[in-house]
Amino acid sequence: MTKDFSSRRIFLLANGNYYKLFSINQNFNDGSIYVSFRNFPNIKWIGAAENNNELIIQLMDSVQDQGKLSIHASGQTGFKAHSTQGEHKLLIRGNYLLNRKDSKAGMRHLLTIFMDEPECIPISTLVTRKSDFFLNNDKPLKPFCMVLFAIPSVLGIKHINLQGSFQIDDLETIPPEGGFGDIALRHHTVIWFAYRTKFMDKWPAQSIVSYTDGYLVPMFVGKSTSDDTSEFQYELKKPSYEFSEGNVNITF
Repeated sequence: MTKDFSSRRIFLLANGNYYKLFSINQNFNDGSIYVSFRNFPNIKWIGAAENNNELIIQLMDSVQDQGKLSIHASGQTGFKAHSTQGEHKLLIRGNYLLNRKDSKAGMRHLLTIFMDEPECIPISTLVTRKSDFFLNNDKPLKPFCMVLFAIPSVLGIKHINLQGSFQIDDLETIPPEGGFGDIALRHHTVIWFAYRTKFMDKWPAQSIVSYTDGYLVPMFVGKSTSDDTSEFQYELKKPSYEFSEGNVNITF
């Protein structure tokens, strides 16, 4: 595990080119996690949660200014513009991140994103920080999805094993193209999982971000494509977590 930081910028290095994906911050005091994305006003949002044995799925456009997704320590999640003092949009209550009163730290799904095409950053203009995190890929950049989980750092994570379940007919390769790893924050380690399925040949015109109550994991699966359109299926999975002597197993 790397040194923990409260603020991290996430970059992708693909085939020798650099791309900025998003930034993630964790509040030092209460453990809330905030995520900022490129092209924030253009994001399409999907929220999902179970309520009284009913599954509620909501779709919403983004705000008009730059903003952030907030996963509060209490488990309440929503997004808002930086310039707005009002309530968050698409508010969902869910599993907590940190409960200082009872000295408890929680684990949960943070978000799933099928992002629009990131812009290449000329190496001559790239100024790095010690806290920056780089995903490395020696292949040309292709459309992909990312899934983020938060695991309490107090568990002393030494090894990560992550297994996602797909229908064989949905995959171009077995295992699917992608990878996984960890990003250390102040109170949690963020486990990331990147993947591709069939028919992910085109970047979406707008990034699609989905979050839940933390107990469900949204997935985007390609189903068809043509010159003009691409069709994707939205799936929700229930993960299981296992811990043993520093080993973390996440299955969904």
